[in-house]
Amino acid sequence: MLMMAHMNKKMKKIIILSTLFLVLIIGAYKYFEWSSIKQIADFYNNSLLQDAQLLKEAGEKSGNFFVEFDKLLSDKPLDYSEQLIVYNNLINSIDILINHQENTLNLTQNEYKKLASLEQKSFFLLGKTGNFARSITKTINNSYVNQLEVEKDTLLQNYVLLNTFNVWKDGYILTTYNSKGANNPSVYYKENFGEISTLEKYQKPDYKFLHEDELMSKYPINTETLIKYRDYFRLNYDVIKDYITDKIESASKKLTKLQDASVNINPNYVDLFGEGNEKRRDMRRKVIESNIDLIILLKKYKNEKPLQFLLFKEQPKFNDDFHTCLLYYDKLEYFVDVTSKYPIATTLNEFLNELNTILPKTEVIDKQFSSDYINYSNKGNNIEITCIDKNSNSRFVFNRDKSY
Repeated sequence: MLMMAHMNKKMKKIIILSTLFLVLIIGAYKYFEWSSIKQIADFYNNSLLQDAQLLKEAGEKSGNFFVEFDKLLSDKPLDYSEQLIVYNNLINSIDILINHQENTLNLTQNEYKKLASLEQKSFFLLGKTGNFARSITKTINNSYVNQLEVEKDTLLQNYVLLNTFNVWKDGYILTTYNSKGANNPSVYYKENFGEISTLEKYQKPDYKFLHEDELMSKYPINTETLIKYRDYFRLNYDVIKDYITDKIESASKKLTKLQDASVNINPNYVDLFGEGNEKRRDMRRKVIESNIDLIILLKKYKNEKPLQFLLFKEQPKFNDDFHTCLLYYDKLEYFVDVTSKYPIATTLNEFLNELNTILPKTEVIDKQFSSDYINYSNKGNNIEITCIDKNSNSRFVFNRDKSY
C-alpha cells in the first residue's frame, strides 16, 4: 500500500514535470514563431523606409541634371566658357547619380542577403503562420530579384550618359579649336595646342570608356558610336600634331580618312536614345507586378487574421499601405515612360483610374488602400505625391516635373 502511494506520487511528479516541460516547449515555439514574424515585418518595414529615402534622393539628384540639360538645349546662346561649364555640371551631376546608384545597388544586395536568413527560419514554422512566412519571404525575394535587375541596368544607363557627355564635351572643344584654326592651322594649332589636351587620352592604344565591355553587350549601339568618336578624335589629334610639327604632307594625306571618320559617326539619335527602352520597361513592369503581388498577399493575410499572438503585447505589423503609396509613385514614372504623357487627374481616385489605363493594374489593392497614407496634387508643371509612414511618423514628398 505504501509502495503504491509512493509510486502514485512519483507518477504525479513525472506528469507535472512533463506538462511543465511541454508548456515550456510550446511557449518557446510560440516565442520563436512571434519573433520570426516580427523580424520579417521589421525587415519589410525598414526596407520600405530605406527605399523611400533612396527614391527621394534619386529624384532630387536627377533634377539637377535636367536643369543643366535644359541650358544645353535652350535657345539662349552660350559662349565657349559658359557651354563648358554646362558640360562640366552635367558630368558632375551624372557622377553624383552614379555614386547614388552604386550605393542603392549595394544596399539592395545587402538587404537581399539578409532576407535569406529569414527565409531559412520560415521553414521551421508550422501551420498558417509557416505558410504565411514562406509566402511572404518568397514574394519579397522575387521583388528583390526584379529590383536588382533594374538597379544594375540603371547604373549602366548612367555610365552610357557619362561617357556620352564626356565625348560631347571633347567634341565641342575640338570643333571650337578647329573652327578657330581653320584660316591658319599651322600657326593657330602650334600656339594653342594645349586647348585640346583633353584628346590626348584617346591616343593610348588601350584606352577604353568606362565599363566599355559591359556596355557593348548591353548597349551596343551607344557603345559603337562612342568608339567611332574615339577613332575620330585619335585621327584628328594626329592631323593636328602633323601640322604643329610642320608635316603638312602627312596631314594632308590623313584628311580624307578624317573626313570619312567624321561621316562614319553619323549618330541616329532615335536609335541611341531608344536603345534598351523596351527591355527596361519590361524589367520595370516586373518590379511593379511583384510589388502588387506582395501587397495583395499581405492584405489577404491581414483580412483573414491568421496571426494572433495573444501571449505578446506587441503584434507584428506590416506597413503595406505605405508600400502601396510608394508603388503609386513608381507606377506614375512607368506611366510617363510608356505613354509619353502625364496624368491629367486632379483627384486621387481619378489619378488611380488613369494609372489603371495601362498594365499592370492595381485595382485590387486600390479598393483596400487607405487614403490616409497619401497626399496627391497635380498643379501646373508639377505632380506631387506625399507618402506617409505612420509607423515612424515620416513623410516622403516626391515631385514629378512635367516640363521634362
